[in-house]
Amino acid sequence: MLILFILASLGAINASRQLHLNLLERVLKCSMNFFDSTPIGRLVNRFSKDIDSIDDDMPLVIVEFLECFFESVFIILAVSYASPYFLTVVPGMLILYFLSQVNVIIKSMCLIHFVCYCMFVHVW
Repeated sequence: MLILFILASLGAINASRQLHLNLLERVLKCSMNFFDSTPIGRLVNRFSKDIDSIDDDMPLVIVEFLECFFESVFIILAVSYASPYFLTVVPGMLILYFLSQVNVIIKSMCLIHFVCYCMFVHVW
C-alpha cells in the first residue's frame, strides 16, 4: 500500500509539473491585449488553484482507482478459481460493459454540446 501511495504521489508531481509548464507556455504566448485586460491576481489565482487541485486531489483519485481496479480483478480471479464455468460468461459481460460505457460517453458529449449551446445562444 505504501508503494501505491508513493507511485501516486510521484505521478501527481509529474502531472503538476506538466500542467504548470503547459499553462505557463500558453500564457506567455498570449498577446499584450490579454495582459492589459486580465488582472495579475486572476492569473496567479488560476495557476495556484490548478496546481493545488492536482497536488491535493489527484493522488487520492489515483489510489482509489487502483484499489477498485485491483479489487475487481482479484474478485474475478477468485470466482473463476471457485467456478471455472464463470470464465465462459466474462467475455460477454466485458463486451456489454464497454458498449454501455461508449453509449454513456456519446450521450454525455451530446449533453455537453447542448448545455454549451444553451449558455451562449443569447450571444448570437
